[in-house]
Amino acid sequence: MEIKDVCSHSLGVITHDELGRSKNSIVLPRQTPYGIEVSEIFCTLDDWQVAIEVQVTEGDEESVEHVEIIGKQEIQTPPYSKGAPVELFFQWDLDGMVHITVFDLTANTRLKEIHFYRLSNLGEQQIQEKAKRLDGTAIG
Repeated sequence: MEIKDVCSHSLGVITHDELGRSKNSIVLPRQTPYGIEVSEIFCTLDDWQVAIEVQVTEGDEESVEHVEIIGKQEIQTPPYSKGAPVELFFQWDLDGMVHITVFDLTANTRLKEIHFYRLSNLGEQQIQEKAKRLDGTAIG
């Protein structure tokens, strides 16, 4: 038997659909093994846009009301025409650190590396209760 640690929740970013409505776009689906790098390409919304705001989400729903924003950062970009591609590389390590590298695909350059620490959704008492329940559990 092999046991692998996996992401318990999907990770994504807030994006906008063709009507300008905000939505959660999943980049790293739940049940993905830790340490795997996944990327997704997004595009700028406006002509001469000079910044993008990367809002990292945790949750499986498309609706932004049903996901948790675990971090955000504004990243400066060159003033390209609408639709300029930007690629985000996501990696989530065993320590709960989310690593994101942002690439400008028009200039083929790295814009920024950002890191967020994903805190546990459980309180200390809930963690202790779950640990007690696991004591004595044998896996064969």
